[in-house]
Amino acid sequence: MKFLLFIICLIYPMSQTFAVNCSLCKNKISGKYLLDAKKQAYCSKKCFSSLLPNCSVCKKKITGKYNKIGSKLACSRRCINKLLPKCTLCKKASTKLFRISNRNFCETCNKRAKCFSCSMPFTKGVRHHDGRFFCATCRKVAIFDQKIAEKLYIKAQKEQAAIAGVKGKTVPPISLVNLNMMKKNHHMENADAMTLRGYYQEVKKVSTTTQAGKVISKEEMKVKENIFLIDGVKQQDFLVTAVHELTHDWLSDYYPGIKVAPLWIEEGACQYMAYIFCIKKGYKGHALKISKAPDSVYGKGFRYYHKKFGNNNWAGALKWMKTQGYLKKPPIGSQRKHSH
Repeated sequence: MKFLLFIICLIYPMSQTFAVNCSLCKNKISGKYLLDAKKQAYCSKKCFSSLLPNCSVCKKKITGKYNKIGSKLACSRRCINKLLPKCTLCKKASTKLFRISNRNFCETCNKRAKCFSCSMPFTKGVRHHDGRFFCATCRKVAIFDQKIAEKLYIKAQKEQAAIAGVKGKTVPPISLVNLNMMKKNHHMENADAMTLRGYYQEVKKVSTTTQAGKVISKEEMKVKENIFLIDGVKQQDFLVTAVHELTHDWLSDYYPGIKVAPLWIEEGACQYMAYIFCIKKGYKGHALKISKAPDSVYGKGFRYYHKKFGNNNWAGALKWMKTQGYLKKPPIGSQRKHSH
């Protein structure tokens, strides 16, 4: 944070032959008086000093240079340090701080390794075998056990179905994977931290019927589906991501046409479902993160649905999807449209 430097006006003892009024007490001055830079006269040092500003920290009158930090004044380096915001990690005052999730970090601490789970720099923690870092606090509560993940996955299914109004026709199995496995199975290259938290995989097979060497019909069917969720996240993060990925599967069951729409339309719908879930459960931080996502797929997609349908109107979103023709299965071999 920058601070400004101000200088108190000098005191000039003046001798006048005519009487003036003191600018503070209004008494007549017939002899020497003090004059500030604005040519205002004061009958004594007491009157003059009473107008001097007080230090916001030690409360003493400031007679010389002072520093202004926001609306507060500091008369010395000691007082400045008490006014400056402090680094959350090292507790040192600093004029240059980095803001992460409403916490302040100095330049040195901001360069430390950051926890994959909470995104905060830390001093105590571990490095995972896949290269991710975890602070000691998050490492204790992060999910690394498949059985725990499966129990939470069942909870996420119930929550997603309650908002959607009907269960999915099928429920894909869940695989709790590390970062390397997620990258291996994910379909997007150079995916960011948000997209690498979960992935819905769907494999289809086209069955062709021929007669006399001619193709009579083609039928497309699911032969494999899976939901990959990354390990090392906390319970709320896991549930929000699971609801998002389950919505991909739900849309595939009931609104298959969305699979060939621009990607931001499908991802936006899944983010909108996750947002409704967050509002329902009181996960304000997660809801804010979804609404503020800056990217052109997840962020743009969510904000389109949110602006069009409000905080909690999944039924309205489905009516719109119906008008777009997403209830119909796309022709076999159809490709996703480019995002615009």
